[in-house]
Amino acid sequence: MIIIWHGQFCFQITTSPKKGEQVSILIDPLEKNSGLKLAKTKTDILLATHNDNPKNEAIVFNNGPILITSPGEYEAKGVFVQGISVVEKKKKTTIYTLTAGGIRICHLGDLALEELSPEQMDKIGEVDILMVSVGGGDALDSKQAGKIIKQIEPRLVIPMNYRIPGLKEKVENLQQFLNVMGLESIESQNKLSIKKGDLPTEKTTVMVIKP
Repeated sequence: MIIIWHGQFCFQITTSPKKGEQVSILIDPLEKNSGLKLAKTKTDILLATHNDNPKNEAIVFNNGPILITSPGEYEAKGVFVQGISVVEKKKKTTIYTLTAGGIRICHLGDLALEELSPEQMDKIGEVDILMVSVGGGDALDSKQAGKIIKQIEPRLVIPMNYRIPGLKEKVENLQQFLNVMGLESIESQNKLSIKKGDLPTEKTTVMVIKP
């Protein structure tokens, strides 16, 4: 499995559910006013975490990806996807879990709740890789992210939505989150390529992927 982060909340996940078949999943394509640019790429499944604004950038792609924008259970191209509804005071968000390459991934979208309900936790279940906002704005900041991480207890955390060059939105820098996690610094990677057996087992590990 390969995960590439394009910036903000946007991730691309490539997996092979069947031998010889490669499936590309894109979560939350970059908004046009973000100040960042998303390279055109093959997309088979497109997930959008905003129910009130489905981000139909799917029209940018010519290969007609399967678009999922709401809570529910889905199976597409051999990939199992679950959308979990979160209703907050000013917005609705869909948390997505998906199983790719035997690895359970959870993308929290722009969740701002400091604590998930027992029902939401039950649906999320055990998580191998968690993608969580750490920069604040309309989503979790570093301290709130730390609380959610303790609640979910994933094996690997990939922070998203923090200050990077070119980003127009004002959010916290990555170091504030690293401080919360008790880390002085961490070397960022261009991409993550990992198998189930390679995941950390003793404690939650943080990995930073370059935007």
